[in-house]
Amino acid sequence: MSTIQIQINGEARQVSGPQPLSELLAQLPDLPANFAVAVNENFVPRPAYPDTTIEAGDQLELLVPMQGG
Repeated sequence: MSTIQIQINGEARQVSGPQPLSELLAQLPDLPANFAVAVNENFVPRPAYPDTTIEAGDQLELLVPMQGG
């Protein structure tokens, strides 16, 4: 596995890859209990994390639900 550059919430990061989204998320510290993930502006359902491959240049958004009125 080589090193690839991706963006997470607009921040450039170097990670090992390509790799499944589930493995990448397991490496990230301080993830909240509830969050959603979009890869290249497409929502990824939690059951699809193991089958979603993160590759060089991908843009991830980790979204935390907020309550409001």
